[in-house]
Amino acid sequence: MLIPKRSLRLQVMLGFALACVAGLLAFGLLVNNLTVRSYQKTVQQNEFNRFVEAALRYHQEVGSWEGLARRPEGPGGPRHPVPPRHIGVVDAEGQVVSNMDEFPLGSTPDVKASSLRKELVVNGQLIGTVFHDSSSDEDSWGKNAEALVATSTRTLIYSGAIGLVLSLLFGAYISGQLIRPLERLTLAAGSLKFGRQQEKVPVTSEDEVGTLTVAFNEMSEQLVKAEQQRRQMIADIAHDLGTPLTVASGYVQSMHQGKLAATRERLDVVYDELLLLQNLVDDLRLLSLADAGMLTLHRDFTPPGALMQTVQKAFAFRAEKQNIRLTLQLDDALPEVNLDVERMRQVLGNLVNNALHYTPEGGEIRLMARKVEGGVMLQVQDTGVGIPAEKLPFIFERFYRVDETRSPENGGGSGLGLAIARSIVELHGGKISAQSVLRQGTTINIEIPDG
Repeated sequence: MLIPKRSLRLQVMLGFALACVAGLLAFGLLVNNLTVRSYQKTVQQNEFNRFVEAALRYHQEVGSWEGLARRPEGPGGPRHPVPPRHIGVVDAEGQVVSNMDEFPLGSTPDVKASSLRKELVVNGQLIGTVFHDSSSDEDSWGKNAEALVATSTRTLIYSGAIGLVLSLLFGAYISGQLIRPLERLTLAAGSLKFGRQQEKVPVTSEDEVGTLTVAFNEMSEQLVKAEQQRRQMIADIAHDLGTPLTVASGYVQSMHQGKLAATRERLDVVYDELLLLQNLVDDLRLLSLADAGMLTLHRDFTPPGALMQTVQKAFAFRAEKQNIRLTLQLDDALPEVNLDVERMRQVLGNLVNNALHYTPEGGEIRLMARKVEGGVMLQVQDTGVGIPAEKLPFIFERFYRVDETRSPENGGGSGLGLAIARSIVELHGGKISAQSVLRQGTTINIEIPDG
């Protein structure tokens, strides 16, 4: 058994693991970025709002901004709020009245450029503005942001490790579900390779693998049938070739040894056996050419009626001799069809010959041609013994004989005639089929397309 260089199971598991790692990395980067931004924005807004309220209370109690810049010894209180160094207060004239890193007392910064500011109005009068200096707050959030990132990173690492293990387990389960049917198919294919008949591979799913399994089972059935047919065909060929060779060689050897006189009758027997052998070889060669697509057709547009009349004339004497009526029925205004006249005469002649074999004295054989959609239908209909329904699907197979007792040596055919007929008709792009009722007769239909 062929061992794969790279296990599909391992590839599926690694695929799940890589997808999990890639997803966690992307999720971690996104979460860290969004978390830090959201955290900073929320803390800034809350801190700013608290200082706005404290600044208003201070102004209401003191009556001005005087003393706001002085830092108390303690942490400050309601009467003396201590603003962060990146949040400042300007009075109504726009001058800084609180301690800030970037703007000294009395300076007049452009507070309108601040993205976070709040005008303080008391009794309809502007008393000042609290604003946030965004250019000086990056360092103030650094430690908090680093701590937050570290915490979220640890959480992601722990959850990622768990997710990776789960993805590997899930990948192993999924790969097992996928690979087990493939392994069964591989074993079955190995059995077919060495000629061992294999039971059907069970179909365990309705997905693509299930469809593949169904197709494999159908293919294996066809291969088994083809092998059986091949063996049967070889046996039939050996038998059909061996019989005339045995008869002819027996006569020739006896005449050569002087045991039998070389009379005209005995030479006729040898000639007939060799002619039978030659016909069988010609039939096999014709089938091999058709199978290889090398059988050449010399097509020409031909009236179907003229073709059927030619066949009728060729077999009229024999039919009359057997007291069988050979009639012709043609539709009016039949279109010409593009076909090889000689090959089609060969097909129709084979069908009429079979009909004469199986139609009793006083019976009838009808040659018919009629217009059908997309082409012309040629039919050979007899009132013979008919074909059993269970044998009808196989009559176009090679060496198949409805009556197994009839062989070339006792007046039967080689079993190749209908197979040759099917090959020639299909080379014309047509179809051949049969209908039969036991003890009532058989109809062979040949549909030839226009053009």
